[in-house]
Amino acid sequence: MKYSAKVILDSLIPYKNSYVRVTTVEVTFPRIVLAEQNTHRNQSRNTSSSRAIPSKRLRRDFCSFEPHRFPKNGKGMQPSKFFRRGSFYDIVARFLWRTAKYVMFFISW
Repeated sequence: MKYSAKVILDSLIPYKNSYVRVTTVEVTFPRIVLAEQNTHRNQSRNTSSSRAIPSKRLRRDFCSFEPHRFPKNGKGMQPSKFFRRGSFYDIVARFLWRTAKYVMFFISW
C-alpha cells in the first residue's frame, strides 16, 4: 500500500472579520497509522471499517506495509533514536518483522 494524499476542496470562509480555511483531503495510509492519526483532534475524519473490506484486500494491504525505520529502546513513548539503515540490528529487525508478517498472513487464511 502506498501513502497518498489528494486535495478534494480548498475554501476560504468569511468568519468574524477574517477568513477560515477549510481543506478537504483524501489520504491513503496503512491501517497501523490510523490510531496515531485519530489522536489529533484538530482534524475531522471519516475512515473505512475493516469489516467492510474483503479479507483478500486486507491481506494485500497488510503485506505491503513495512516501517521505514526501526526504533531503539529508549525512555518514554516516543523513540528518539533509530537503528542505522543496513546495520546488523536493522537487518535483524527487518527479518523478524517480515517473518512475523508472513506467519500472520498464512494463519489468516
